[in-house]
Amino acid sequence: MQGAFLQIVCMFLIMALALYVRKRGYFSPEAITQINKFTIHILFPALFFVQIVAMDIVAVFHLRFILAALAVLVLTYFLS
Repeated sequence: MQGAFLQIVCMFLIMALALYVRKRGYFSPEAITQINKFTIHILFPALFFVQIVAMDIVAVFHLRFILAALAVLVLTYFLS
């Protein structure tokens, strides 16, 4: 749970930094487009991968939670 929270905090900090940089006009619109592509396609997946690899799967694996999530997923599928 702590790992997921830290991931979310990191993502919001990156977005806040991007907003600050954009408002201050440090980069041209073309550079911002390239930086956005780099962040979305490289940095965020790398952040997720590092967090998943470092996760203790036994500590976060709860069978009841996974079964409940699976039931909700199946129910949502059939209702849509």
